[in-house]
Amino acid sequence: MGFSCGVRVEALGFSGGIWCMWRTENLTVNVIGSTSQCIHLQLINVGGINWILSIVYASPNELNREDLWSELSNFSSTVDVPWCVMGDFNSILYDFEKIVGVGVNRRSMNAFASCLENCSLQELSSKGPFLTWQRGNVKERLDRVVCSQDWVMSFQQSSVINLALPTSDHCGIWLRLRSIGLGIEVGIRT
Repeated sequence: MGFSCGVRVEALGFSGGIWCMWRTENLTVNVIGSTSQCIHLQLINVGGINWILSIVYASPNELNREDLWSELSNFSSTVDVPWCVMGDFNSILYDFEKIVGVGVNRRSMNAFASCLENCSLQELSSKGPFLTWQRGNVKERLDRVVCSQDWVMSFQQSSVINLALPTSDHCGIWLRLRSIGLGIEVGIRT
């Protein structure tokens, strides 16, 4: 694949696991920390833009996800640069983000929404499939990119594309960043 560096969080059985890989030609990456559900990275672009990227794979277990929401809320109080969080949050925000299956879990939705509000994170709009996960007839929007307002201002030309992957029940997320003198692409597959 040609990646020169990386960091990973091992899967627990068949669930979880995060791999982040990158090339170092135009980017300096420092691992700030990781847990079983998240990896936090500091990125410094060639143009000198310093920002944080957090990659999440939230637990399918609601109680364990609460740990992630607490971690992100606590981490947000330490962030003083543009911040982007992307990945499989294993939770929806709105009723219309789920089709078929057992009814929506309002408590889970509210906990996720509260986390995003506490962290001052907003969702970036995306192209491609709106519902990013499918098992049988059940479809949900579990994968997304959220970011701080200063991240939006730093990367005004960015775009998110959800990619249908024939080998996964999740869509991949392709985050294309554009800034003055900068072109970086970040892709994840959950």
